[in-house]
Amino acid sequence: MVGTMLSQATNVLTQGGGSVSAYQLLLTGSHHVDGLGPAFFTKFLYFVGYDHTPEGPRPLILDQYVAKGLNDIRGHGWRTTGWTADQYAAYLDWANGEAIGPGSIQSEDEAEFRIWEHGKSL
Repeated sequence: MVGTMLSQATNVLTQGGGSVSAYQLLLTGSHHVDGLGPAFFTKFLYFVGYDHTPEGPRPLILDQYVAKGLNDIRGHGWRTTGWTADQYAAYLDWANGEAIGPGSIQSEDEAEFRIWEHGKSL
């Protein structure tokens, strides 16, 4: 059953539904898995879809350290768990902007790693 739910989310992610739709499906949709929160299922989405997402932003990991880093750098005021799909979308947009901006960050996952490192240091 869990494998089927994760497989369906993978299909949404990799066949044009996008990262945010897959996130929403696992967060509150019919494919939500009890005990599998965003900090864990975003890791799953990242590893199965980062190089296989045809539409929209690539999936990234969102955990307590990323949220802490975003709160500090961006002033979001997000909780350290339980983020909405809109918050996930805002995070992915931020990371994408960092990757295409004029700075030294070369990819979305590098932006994620740097904000995670920052959050962990707080």
